[in-house]
Amino acid sequence: MHKLKPTRQLHISCAPIWPANSGYKQSVLGRIWESVLAGHDLHVLALNNESTTAKGNKELPIEIAAIRYQEVKNTTVRNPLIELLNLFTTAPRFARIFSTLEFRHAVDVAVEAVNPDEVIAESVWALGAIQRNEWHRVHLVIHDVTYQLLKSSMIGERSWIRKLFHWRDLRRCEAFETSVLQNFPGRITFLTKEDRDYYQRRFNLTPARCLLASNKLMMGKLDRHVQRSSPFLLFPGSVEFHQNFTAVKWMAEMVWPLLDERFRGLLTIAVTGRASETNRRQLEVLGMPVKWTDEIPYEQLNELYRSCVCLVSPIISGTGIKVKNLEAVTKGIPLVTTHLSARGIDSPLLYRAVDDSAEAFVAVLGACIKHELGRRP
Repeated sequence: MHKLKPTRQLHISCAPIWPANSGYKQSVLGRIWESVLAGHDLHVLALNNESTTAKGNKELPIEIAAIRYQEVKNTTVRNPLIELLNLFTTAPRFARIFSTLEFRHAVDVAVEAVNPDEVIAESVWALGAIQRNEWHRVHLVIHDVTYQLLKSSMIGERSWIRKLFHWRDLRRCEAFETSVLQNFPGRITFLTKEDRDYYQRRFNLTPARCLLASNKLMMGKLDRHVQRSSPFLLFPGSVEFHQNFTAVKWMAEMVWPLLDERFRGLLTIAVTGRASETNRRQLEVLGMPVKWTDEIPYEQLNELYRSCVCLVSPIISGTGIKVKNLEAVTKGIPLVTTHLSARGIDSPLLYRAVDDSAEAFVAVLGACIKHELGRRP
């Protein structure tokens, strides 16, 4: 990934790379695009465990159309009995999912056919699908602090059965990552300095092996035409994800009353992605005027980016880079964040709160709104 001359690369992703409807996919796609620009001979193997098919055009964009792309679908039937038996295994659930015989066979075939100089494993789960005798040519990418991600999933789960599964994964996580990282000999790329420092301390990794991603995304700036007659803020993310639900709830409870005092009912907020009726009711009762868009095609999402006042990121928990934030500034959209949510973002379009209080968030949000609505169309 960082070699000076073109090489033969095999990228292994834990999801289809297109449509890029998640932060993980956008991040993976950005690295693939960088490799294409660097002239590498590129092969991509996507391990697909998704239960639903993403909306939108499935054809790869022209920027990466020349890559060799293969997608392997997990055909293992999911049922409650299998999930119950998983309670008595030693590996976390995603480690088991991505190290099935089906996925491991697909990776073995790809490695033999491509004979890559370098294999890019896009998460520790992807690494589990690769034979250990091939790890010497693997470059690992860690997108998040795995423990914190699993903890967030456990807290946000309403079903006590699924909460038990997540709790078991938390108990297994440390031993699993210790086993992997103590035996993995190659370089590791992290998306933020905070995540890199955590893993270096936690697993005694040598600094020379730990790199920071460039975090470039495969997209350009959009032409802006802010909707001034009925201005709205944009939160692009499904509230079915606990971290997003908590962020929108905090915005409704703590931020919106302060914001409404200043702008007197002028603003609304658009929230994209899946939103169950239960979650909608819990958030709507708080009084913040929300427009739910559900999952929408990429082109429609871009239209929201063009016409919103700004993107808001009231994230108050979690680790890693918020790729939706990175996407916003890459597209030329003003971004308002809590102090925590701005990790890994460096842009003149960033309005970062001095701390994670509602008052600090409202201060920078108000400044951004006045600047954007005060500009000429």
